[in-house]
Formats: sequence, C-alpha cells, structure tokens
Amino acid sequence: MVTNLQLIFLEYLNISYKLCRESRIKGKVIRLEEKDKTNPAKGIYIIMKLKAKKEELILYVETAHYRKNEPYNAQLRKETRRFMLILGDMLKEDWNHLVK
Repeated sequence: MVTNLQLIFLEYLNISYKLCRESRIKGKVIRLEEKDKTNPAKGIYIIMKLKAKKEELILYVETAHYRKNEPYNAQLRKETRRFMLILGDMLKEDWNHLVK
C-alpha cells in the first residue's frame, strides 16, 4: 500500500502513480523498498538515465512510481550499500529538504 507521504512526494514532483511495465531499461534503477515479507519487490522504483548533451553528461530521472513487482527486464540484484542506495535512503527520509 502506498503511504500518504509517498503520494505527496510523487504529486509534488508531478510523478505518476501507476503499475506498468517498461519494455527496456538502460540506466540505473533505485528501489525504495517497503518492509513487506510477502512481496519483497514492492516499493517505489526510480529509473535514472544518462544523456550526453554537447560535452556534458546529464543524469536525469526518467520515471519514478510505485510498483508491486520489479520493472520488466530490469535485471535488479541486491547491492551492498553503495552510493545509489544511500541516495535512495536520502530521498526516502529527507525528500522535503532536497526538493526545495
């Protein structure tokens, strides 16, 4: 179940709340997990991609939404606590300070 805080966060960033399948993912996926032992894939998925623009690389969020399963063909695996997981924790816990 989506919490009110998650819905407010998604609405604030104008991000849709939906269940869908991506045909192909080439980028980085961050999963904000829910503590649900019956469905461990449930949570908010943020799909980030890199784009080359002139001489710069731009990291942008392609989509972010709540799901009950893993994105199609995402090939997610359990990671050790690295920078993407730390970024996910920051977004989950301190989102109101980060979006200002």
